[in-house]
Formats: sequence, C-alpha cells, structure tokens
Amino acid sequence: MMRSSIIILFMLITLLGYGQKERRFIREGNRYYKNAVENSDSIHIDSVNFVNAEVAYRKALDKKNNDLKATFNIGNSLFKQNKMAEASSQYEQALQLASTNDEKAKIHFNYGNAMLGQQKLDESIEAYKNALRNNPSDMEAKYNLEFARKMKQQQQQQQQQNQDQNQDQNKDQNKDQNQDQNQDQNKD
Repeated sequence: MMRSSIIILFMLITLLGYGQKERRFIREGNRYYKNAVENSDSIHIDSVNFVNAEVAYRKALDKKNNDLKATFNIGNSLFKQNKMAEASSQYEQALQLASTNDEKAKIHFNYGNAMLGQQKLDESIEAYKNALRNNPSDMEAKYNLEFARKMKQQQQQQQQQNQDQNQDQNKDQNKDQNQDQNQDQNKD
C-alpha cells in the first residue's frame, strides 16, 4: 500500500515538473518578446530577441505538444520577424487548439493581420469578420476590417484602371495597324 502511494506521488511530481518546464520556456519567450518590443521602434526591429522568443516558445511546444500559448506566441514572434506566411500557419494551428471565443477572436485578429501583410485581402477580411463574430466589441478588429475593405476597393479600382488602359492601348494599336494596312493598300 505504501509502496503504491510512493509511486503515485513520484509520478505526480514528475508530471508537475514536466509541465513546469514548458511554462518556464513560455515565460522565457515572453521575456525575450517583451524586450524586443521595448527595443523596437517603427524603423528598427529587435529581430534577435524576436528570434530568441520564437526559439523559447518552440522549446515549450517540444515539452507540451499542442500547447495553445506556445503555438500562438510562435506565430506572434514570426509575425514580428516579418515572416507572414509562417505566422499564418501557426495561427491556423492555434485556431485548431482554441476553445474559448476570446482565444478564437485574438487568433483570428492576428491571422487577419498576417494575411493583410501578405496582401491577401479576401482572407484578411474574412479573418477580421471571424474575430468580430467571437468578440463583437473588438474595436481594433473593426478598424482593421474597414482598412482591409478599403485596400480591396483601391485594389479593384487600380485593376479596373489597368484594364481600361490596356483596352485603350489595344484600340490604339488596332487603329495604327488599320491605318498601316490602308496606307499599304493605297500604295498598291
């Protein structure tokens, strides 16, 4: 009886210690991330600390596979390193792990930002809508949604202008060709 109690106690201590290592790496990553944010401005990015944060979060993920915080924070670190496609992938994984509306709203918001950074406007608009579905009072998501919509509208206007210019150029080329043909026929 006492022997089985000792074994159970040993297993609990081992499991608690195992979980602590994962949290320790998350805290370490958070320190690097915070330092990077504090040392960065609009011109200079502290990429070394963002990379260190990413590494620490990956270590946490190695200790506890499918950890939402580690997965989400890796995405944030990648985003700050301007690795938008990789960040998007991490956010997609984090969405699979999220269970609360608050978690889903934050992840969708950051996913939208990563999509916007890749000029994938339709995907970013949908992500911001999803963020708002999970947290309707998120003013940043509302702002970013409108910003992405305006960018899409500008993109469509630019495409329309380009199409109109191409059509005008084609008409001009056709006129020039027709005039050349008429001149050649007149020479004959």
